[in-house]
Amino acid sequence: MSTPPVPRSGRAQYGRVVPSWTEPLVATASTVVGGPLGRHALVGRSRFWTPLRVLLLLAVVALALGWFGKAPCLQQYVGDDGAAALDWRNNRQYVAMCYSDTVPLYGIERLDSGDLPYRDSWIQDAGTPDEQVRYMEYPVLTGFFQYANARLADGWLSLVQQMPWLPTGLPVVVSPPGNGEVAVESTDAGQGYVVTAKSSNGHTYTITRTAAGDITRGGSQGAW
Repeated sequence: MSTPPVPRSGRAQYGRVVPSWTEPLVATASTVVGGPLGRHALVGRSRFWTPLRVLLLLAVVALALGWFGKAPCLQQYVGDDGAAALDWRNNRQYVAMCYSDTVPLYGIERLDSGDLPYRDSWIQDAGTPDEQVRYMEYPVLTGFFQYANARLADGWLSLVQQMPWLPTGLPVVVSPPGNGEVAVESTDAGQGYVVTAKSSNGHTYTITRTAAGDITRGGSQGAW
């Protein structure tokens, strides 16, 4: 099939730009569906379903499917301590295809407490032979992208406090904190120490070691 002669303006008779006439790549790709637009083709006869509206409709459908696919991931439950938490019990994050590294990293990398990546650190395995100082280990752009989103979540939650009619959810939904992981803080207590770990389900766990070497465990769920 021969390619129709291209007008100097590259436009069809109704003043529309015809990509299969003006763009070599599009002209070549169009051979799969019969070739470039013909000289006698009727263009723009539909008053409502213009190409732009068709593309917008397809975009809305794709976004709606994405929302319905991830809506179950927003489910929550109330724990024994009365606090609401994201429902990742019984490995639900995998069964419902909800798992995302964003969730545990929000707490592990201390983004929930406002720490600046690569500048601020935290203690991992405090009080054990494996104790070490940790920093954000992800690439710089990835780390600051996480930080920016965490701060946006903080800003939105602050705005919701002033305007309760705005839509919101748990902080774990707006910008999820860690789930199934812990953010650890270590506090010196004389010659001993206190390690506090807060999990994503809202529970707090503590390990206290006295100067005499006695170790006790406690937290919001009692001894463990």
